[in-house]
Amino acid sequence: MKSAQIKCSKCKIEKNPDDFSWDKRHKNGHQSWCRECFKKDKLRRKASMRFLGNKMYDRTLKLCSKCNKLWPRTYENWSKNSACPDRLMSYCKHCGSGLFYGLTSCIEREEFRKFQNNKCPMCEGLDLPKNGLARLDHDYAIFPCGAGSIHYDKYDRIKYPPELRRSSLRGLLCNKHNGEVAAVDKYFHDEGFRMRYDAYVANPPAQQALAQLVN
Repeated sequence: MKSAQIKCSKCKIEKNPDDFSWDKRHKNGHQSWCRECFKKDKLRRKASMRFLGNKMYDRTLKLCSKCNKLWPRTYENWSKNSACPDRLMSYCKHCGSGLFYGLTSCIEREEFRKFQNNKCPMCEGLDLPKNGLARLDHDYAIFPCGAGSIHYDKYDRIKYPPELRRSSLRGLLCNKHNGEVAAVDKYFHDEGFRMRYDAYVANPPAQQALAQLVN
C-alpha cells in the first residue's frame, strides 16, 4: 500500500514521507518541513552568520528567520513561544504582524513606509511611529478579520488565502487613525477627514508599493 503524501509547511509541496525526517511530536510522525527545506534554511543561516560576523555571538541579539535582521531579545521585538529553546518566536514581531495579512516579512512592510515617505496618509503631514507601532490598515470588505481576531480560525484560512489577505492591504497608519478608519462612520461628519479618507481609499499606497515590488 502506497504511503500518503505529506505537504511541507515551508514549500507547500506534497512529497513522500521518506523526504521528511522523523519527529514523534507530530501526529504523522514526521517533521513539518521536508529535508530539502531544512537544508536550504541551514545554508541560509550559515550565510547570515558569515555576513554578520561576531554580531551573531551577541546574546542580547537574535536573528529573525523571515527578514534576516538582528533584533534585541526583548518582548518589544519578540513574542513568547514556550516551544522554542529561548522561549521566543523564530520571527520578530515586525514580521509577525505582516504574516497575518499575507506579507512574507517586515521588509515589505518597510516598503510601504518608504512609499508613503514615512507619513501617515490620514494625518496632516505627521510622521509614522517607529517600527511596529505603525499599524497595517486593510479593507474589511475583502478580509473581514483583524489581526489577532478570535474569528480567524482554520476555516477562515481556507476561505481567505494569503493572496486575498494581501490584496486587502491599504497602507500604514498611525495608531489613532487606524482606529478611526476602522470606525469610519463615526468620523464622517468631519469634512477634512472625509476628504483624506476618500483620497486614501481611492489609491491605497500599500497596493501601489506591492505592484512596484513585483515589477
